[in-house]
Amino acid sequence: GNFLLTRFAAGVTQPAAAGTVAPIAFRNAQASFEQANYPIAAALDDKPDTGWAVSPMMGRPASATFFPKVPIVAADGGARLTFTLEFNSPAYAGFSLGRFRLWVLGAADPASAPNIPAEVQDILKVADANRTPEQRVELAAYYRSISPALEPTRQRLAELRARVPQMPIVVARNRGGAIPVPVNRSAAFAGPVQVTLEGFSAGRDPQTRQPTPVAKNFDVTPLTLAPDAAFGKLAFKPRNNSELGTRMVVLRAEAKIGDDTYVQYSPAFPITVTEK
Repeated sequence: GNFLLTRFAAGVTQPAAAGTVAPIAFRNAQASFEQANYPIAAALDDKPDTGWAVSPMMGRPASATFFPKVPIVAADGGARLTFTLEFNSPAYAGFSLGRFRLWVLGAADPASAPNIPAEVQDILKVADANRTPEQRVELAAYYRSISPALEPTRQRLAELRARVPQMPIVVARNRGGAIPVPVNRSAAFAGPVQVTLEGFSAGRDPQTRQPTPVAKNFDVTPLTLAPDAAFGKLAFKPRNNSELGTRMVVLRAEAKIGDDTYVQYSPAFPITVTEK
């Protein structure tokens, strides 16, 4: 059936003022549907003969959003919110809500708050003990994407992704390219690292009859990672006559520890050269 919400009120209790409920003033309200002559704004006017109703949309989901005049800031230790819903219409006694939920959003504009995807809602309906490993992974991934506490981490990841070119690397002749070079240093090593590019192009060198080094197609600027540096970019440029197509290459890293020289190679990865 229908309902008539004659008053909606809220208050906040801070830890330092236990027992004291400070009223929250609202600047306006919005509803998914309003019955003629019974708008959602009427639930804020403290008049028992006015209020919000939804006829003829009874039995269907309805929602209302109330906007405080100023943000509600919780002190250290949190705050307690109190909500009051009154159904005191003298003409329509008993017109109250049957089932309802209250949501509190941290976003200033509820429209900007993330909507929970249907598949995540389905997972949340499953008791925690009954969720599959796949559901737990999906739920954790969604949480990491929206958690305010993880926002600095998400921003840092976005910055790093912006610095790293997409794989496979595609570059035109006579155009500069860059290869991301992350270095996983052990705790005992903080020295410089020299990084170069190695690999072979198609065919053989006509003079040596050996496979053609990729260096004959690319101008490579060796990268020196300074002590303690964990990331850099190796710059290269295909020459005007560079072989078109894709070839597999590796990164060669060289470093010295004391009098010993150590060399490591990356897994092979593709570089594609195009005409334009």
